[in-house]
Amino acid sequence: MAKKCKHVTLVDLSPKILELARKNIFKSKVSNKITVLQGDITNLSDFKNAEFSFTVCVGDPMSYVLNKR
Repeated sequence: MAKKCKHVTLVDLSPKILELARKNIFKSKVSNKITVLQGDITNLSDFKNAEFSFTVCVGDPMSYVLNKR
């Protein structure tokens, strides 16, 4: 995705997943285009409205969000 987009923001709750992502990002030589943040998709208050052009959710985010409500 980073090779096609101007900038990518990666948000995940898991420090282990983020560390794996950082390693893959470094290997792919796209680290200048990606911001990696630890966070929870049920609290996106750090982001401005309309900050993203689109989002991609991997895994089972709908069940997670419904369980957190």
